[in-house]
Amino acid sequence: MAHGPYTHLSMSIDPGQRPRIDISVYASITVSTAAKAYRLLRAVLMTAVEEDKLLSRNPCRIRDADNEQTPERPILTVAQVFELADKMADRRFRALILLTTFASLRWGEVIALRRSDIDLNARTVRVREQLIELDGGDNQRGGVFRGGA
Repeated sequence: MAHGPYTHLSMSIDPGQRPRIDISVYASITVSTAAKAYRLLRAVLMTAVEEDKLLSRNPCRIRDADNEQTPERPILTVAQVFELADKMADRRFRALILLTTFASLRWGEVIALRRSDIDLNARTVRVREQLIELDGGDNQRGGVFRGGA
């Protein structure tokens, strides 16, 4: 992963003092993460300027600090999906690949499926829940996200 010229942003604002921005380099954070953090920081400071009147102007003025060029993820062709699925020794993994691809299921949804969720006669799959990975590495069953953009 590419790393940028800045990867850690912190800011302190003391009443009556000039805001201080600290930009440090930490190699474990990507350019994309730094750009997103900078956009968030800029938005918070715009609120401090425009709504709360805590600052007279936004100190986030680093040119192109919010830009990121992330490469497109490679997309398999339909033939490549079937080729990959056919290479699976375990037929369950073949089904997992095909469901994930053609039913547009998220990873947590497809791995939470149970045999009772699949009706071969009606050719339907019922997505009732998803597995969510917790910070400690354990999985927890949860509801399915139904929101939109």
